[in-house]
Amino acid sequence: MVQGLGLMVGTFGLTQPLSASGRSSLNSLDNAAPAASGIHPEYWASVSGEVNQHSLMRALRQSNTPEAQATAKLIKRGNVNLRLEPTDIYGQGAAGRQPYGTNDVILSLDKINDPASAAGFAAHETQHFLQKLTPTEYWNNALKYESEAYRWQRRVDQDFPLRDDFEVEQFLKDNPLYPMIE
Repeated sequence: MVQGLGLMVGTFGLTQPLSASGRSSLNSLDNAAPAASGIHPEYWASVSGEVNQHSLMRALRQSNTPEAQATAKLIKRGNVNLRLEPTDIYGQGAAGRQPYGTNDVILSLDKINDPASAAGFAAHETQHFLQKLTPTEYWNNALKYESEAYRWQRRVDQDFPLRDDFEVEQFLKDNPLYPMIE
């Protein structure tokens, strides 16, 4: 059993600056682009639209909410171990995980389309970390704990599609990742 079974959402693409020709003014993310442009590689990574540790932390700071700030501080201080994986480590298609009894927050990059969404998922899973639940506690009151985590996610990711607790509850009841919620 695992908690923090994350929502899989559609694309919330970032708008990249355009040049006069209508093409993106950001070069492709190859090794030459940051060096050739004189841009620091970490800054380049954070503004490219690619989901990585730097862009996620930047999105948390830009969200400027108490939930985002708490999430960023916990990650930066090492209290939360943020892991970015290519796919769901349990093979169920979840965008995020927070395994019981660990400080790991695991995000599945194939389900997250941009840094703002990644920041929201990181906040969601960080809320589960802060809940310090046992499997029994989670399963006995999953709706409450997931609702709290989705509130954090909504506050960090302004484009998150579930806008209120009713929509979250309906989503949870209809989603096979949450069989314990009826």
